[in-house]
Amino acid sequence: MPTRPGSLIVHPDGRSRAAPRTTHREPVRATTNGTAAASTVRITAPERAICARVSESLASWPLPDDSVLAAWAYALNDGGYWAYVLDAGWRFVFVTDELLVTFRDMGRSAAPVGSHYYSAEAIRSRYAMYRDRSAATQQVRAGFLNLGRYMLASTPGGREELRRAVDPALADLVDELQPETTPVTWIF
Repeated sequence: MPTRPGSLIVHPDGRSRAAPRTTHREPVRATTNGTAAASTVRITAPERAICARVSESLASWPLPDDSVLAAWAYALNDGGYWAYVLDAGWRFVFVTDELLVTFRDMGRSAAPVGSHYYSAEAIRSRYAMYRDRSAATQQVRAGFLNLGRYMLASTPGGREELRRAVDPALADLVDELQPETTPVTWIF
């Protein structure tokens, strides 16, 4: 039965001591429901943690002005989710701290507040994740064909307004979209 640092190890001779924090093997007597069984346990916790200093602090995005979006943003952020919150116009209004930390660790920045989910700024941010630009382009275009139907249905001004809002590299796909009503609450 594996032990964790800080747990008690009972040796076959009856001695006991706290589990060491260095890597080694030693025989132990594990007790479960009053029965003893000899086993060998490998403890892999280092004696001390190796920490790296973070050179920059994380600046959380402010909660959205809209109370419903703010409640969702707070809940997702507080729960530790990796998430964006978009408004009814498909614009970024919030990015959770977990997602911001991931972006920072990748050397990437989040799309600016208020930019459209498929705007040129947002697409540049997505491309930064990929080594292969052609694979990124294919994935972005496929994603737009999937989400674009909901965007088209909810964009005042229809196709022309959507075409103006998205990256010019996606404008040719707007004519292929068939509008579909977005569910009231939806996670994609």
